[in-house]
Amino acid sequence: MSVHNGPGGNRFYNNTCYNNGLAGAQGAGIYIDGGSADTGNIFENNIITAGLNTTFTYVMAGATSNTLDDNLYFGGTPTPFTWNGTVYNVANYLGASRQDAHSVFADPLFASPSTNDFSLSSNSPAISAGANLGYAYQLDLAPGSVWPFTVKTANQTTSGAWDIGAYVSPP
Repeated sequence: MSVHNGPGGNRFYNNTCYNNGLAGAQGAGIYIDGGSADTGNIFENNIITAGLNTTFTYVMAGATSNTLDDNLYFGGTPTPFTWNGTVYNVANYLGASRQDAHSVFADPLFASPSTNDFSLSSNSPAISAGANLGYAYQLDLAPGSVWPFTVKTANQTTSGAWDIGAYVSPP
């Protein structure tokens, strides 16, 4: 997922990105350039996972007016975050960036990623961990949806608190 020297004001809500980057490879799950024109971006309620042996960078976002929160991050190296050109572990990234205060840093516990089922298992830390983004964004994928043939939607507000990622867990 990338925003690069754009006009800014982009919104990325309730996405699931899985295994971005191969073992030993470098990749960016989130890349917000952070240039002076790249401001006002919002990245919320997303799941970003990386292979455990990648030199994967989760965030490259320097502009202070960008907002990253209520996301779930998993995998990569012990220092997967880059902020303003400095590499950080989770704790130091949180302090330096003042972003992702309500985010989760854990295995999302997908139902069956080996069969491309990225719905959430019943004990996923992404369940009820998201922010309520309002009426315009309340529909997400229902469990059992298979892209692009049998896509069904489910309402985030049915179970109360919102889930992080592209799928809504059953109430």
